[in-house]
Order: sequence, then C-alpha cells, then structure tokens
Amino acid sequence: MPNLGGKVCLVTGASRGIGRGIALQLITNGATCYITGRDLSKLEAVKNEAKERGAGGHCIPVQCDHSKDDDIKELFNKISSEQNATLDL
Repeated sequence: MPNLGGKVCLVTGASRGIGRGIALQLITNGATCYITGRDLSKLEAVKNEAKERGAGGHCIPVQCDHSKDDDIKELFNKISSEQNATLDL
C-alpha cells in the first residue's frame, strides 16, 4: 500500500469486521483516519491497536449513529473544520 501521509479518510463501522481492518491499514500507512461507530470504547480499542502496530497515521474516533441525520451532519462538520474541508477517501 502506498504512503498515505497527508490524506484524510473516513471509515464508518470501524469498530469491527471489514471496517476495522480497513481503518487499521489506512492508519498504519500514514493516513489521518476518522473512524466511526456507535460504541466509543470499541473505537478507542482500534486506535490503541493502531498505536501498538506503530502506525504512521492518526486515528480520530468519533461516536456516530449513521441512522441519525444530525450525527452525520456533526461528523462532516467536525472533519471540515479540523481538516480545512479536505476529505480524500
């Protein structure tokens, strides 16, 4: 996988399964990765696992229920304000 330093990514459903695996690979390869799910403690576990792997990127866990429009708006407002409106993946 290429170096993803400087790239901003969003992975939904990152607390388990395929979403978790994708997030860990993106973070390991240097991306700043916002990860979402309903259980913040599980998202924090993903962040800790990325650290243990020596990840080159940054992991930003965000509790979000994607069935709620307000949660989604808040998520994208957060990314936009923190990353100067940049979202690469």
